[in-house]
Amino acid sequence: MRFQYCSSLEEVIITGLNISRINQYCFSSCTKLKKVTLSSSVREIWDYSFDGCTSLAEINLEYITTLRNYAFRGCSSLKHVSLPSLIEFVYNHQLIFSNMNSLESIDFGDKVLDFPEFTINNAPKLTSLIFKEQVASFRNYSFSGMT
Repeated sequence: MRFQYCSSLEEVIITGLNISRINQYCFSSCTKLKKVTLSSSVREIWDYSFDGCTSLAEINLEYITTLRNYAFRGCSSLKHVSLPSLIEFVYNHQLIFSNMNSLESIDFGDKVLDFPEFTINNAPKLTSLIFKEQVASFRNYSFSGMT
């Protein structure tokens, strides 16, 4: 199921469904989407899932274990991201948090398995990165385009 370019969609609530991932482009360019509530069954956010959701200000990621390429690129209203205690960025999947003009902080939880190149790019207001315990490895240019 894909809601790409759905210009009237403002909120998504996924509960009680056995959905394990948000597929590629699923909510891409839903420019009025403000809030997303994901059930505990949703574990993966795939490529471009929320790309261009310029009004997205709130999304719960507490059960997510995998984030992929361009997942939140252009989510310019999202200020804070809190990731769960174990998160895996799929290697060579880049620009997960890119062109996020309002992003101020990211809390990475307890363990990050890998930090690919260009994971965070062009987030001029980003002032806080919280790593609680362990990061297995950082790749070149994990953080780029920062001021």
